[in-house]
Amino acid sequence: MPEILTVTGVDCPHCAAQVRKELGGLKGVMSVEIDLPAQTARVAFDPAVVSREKVAEVVEDAGFDIER
Repeated sequence: MPEILTVTGVDCPHCAAQVRKELGGLKGVMSVEIDLPAQTARVAFDPAVVSREKVAEVVEDAGFDIER
């Protein structure tokens, strides 16, 4: 089941593409959808392969803040 994460700082298509690229390269992440107006990321991932904390860490390493 996908998880909705609040990601601040994602306010343009370039930022959204960066988050999608970073998360898309993470083993266990199956899909990433960004909602720019809401500043959220809907991330489908396999919790047996990657944790929510690792997903958040990757977003933060890309230069964005995530609500934990």
